[in-house]
Amino acid sequence: MASVYSNSYLTIAATAASDSHHGLFVDRWTHSSAGVGLKLPVDALRVPTSVDNSDESIFVRPWIHLAHDRFSDTENAQDHAEDAPLLTRAWAFQERLLPSRTLHVHAEELVWECKSAVQCQCEHLDQTASFEAVEMEEWLKDSVTGSLHADESAEKLGFVWLILVSEFGALHLTHESDRLAALSGLASMFSVQQIQMSPPSWSWASAYVGGSMRISYNHILDNGFVKDPHFQVIGIDLILQSGNPFSWLERGLLQLKGSCTVAKISTGPLPSGNPQFVMTVGGVQKVILLMCFFGAMAISSI
Repeated sequence: MASVYSNSYLTIAATAASDSHHGLFVDRWTHSSAGVGLKLPVDALRVPTSVDNSDESIFVRPWIHLAHDRFSDTENAQDHAEDAPLLTRAWAFQERLLPSRTLHVHAEELVWECKSAVQCQCEHLDQTASFEAVEMEEWLKDSVTGSLHADESAEKLGFVWLILVSEFGALHLTHESDRLAALSGLASMFSVQQIQMSPPSWSWASAYVGGSMRISYNHILDNGFVKDPHFQVIGIDLILQSGNPFSWLERGLLQLKGSCTVAKISTGPLPSGNPQFVMTVGGVQKVILLMCFFGAMAISSI
């Protein structure tokens, strides 16, 4: 898959299609800015401007904004599940990032996405989401392709990989056992039908949080990779199901060495209603809000 999409000259994405039964072309629509539930057709209407001369007129159409919102931010896929459902699917994630050029057939308009620009038919994105306008430092497609084709350090590639995993972990799969395989194309680029087993429990691929939640690596991204002197990886034993080292696994064993203690873990709501994570170590109880594990909040107190 990596070679097919990365060597594609132009990939056309049915971004507005909710599944494989829908076609590429759809009747264009947008949401009313006043009410999310109201759909309006994106058609230009001729409005006369003179009662004396019927030839004098202007063309007006509803204000389109959904495509602009979706493609100017990388972390809002679930907010646009109706107008860009394809981009909520985990299998489509690498198929979007690997090609050099992608033409999205969005519910509102066509959107062009390549290594150096994001543009739309009405030219709004050309002015607000261009490299020149916002320097595009956080644009995922540019980060991936730029890092893979440049002489980047292992640390920089590691940072980009963590961003990919964070975004990918919030996307949907019909079968969670496909979590590793759905990213295997990108994984193979970062590296110098069978029985589908679940990913190892210690892998990020087994932690599907979904919705607005995502795996957070902000601590590492802000502070860099720091080796813990009290923690050591002894070995990793992987048995593959195929020749692709980044796809489905028959078995995955991770051997670690570090400080251990007996602990009892439980979960439950706080009086405020916020879910909590309770750990009892040596008779001492520590309470941590579950949101600490998903956001940038420090959990060093554990």
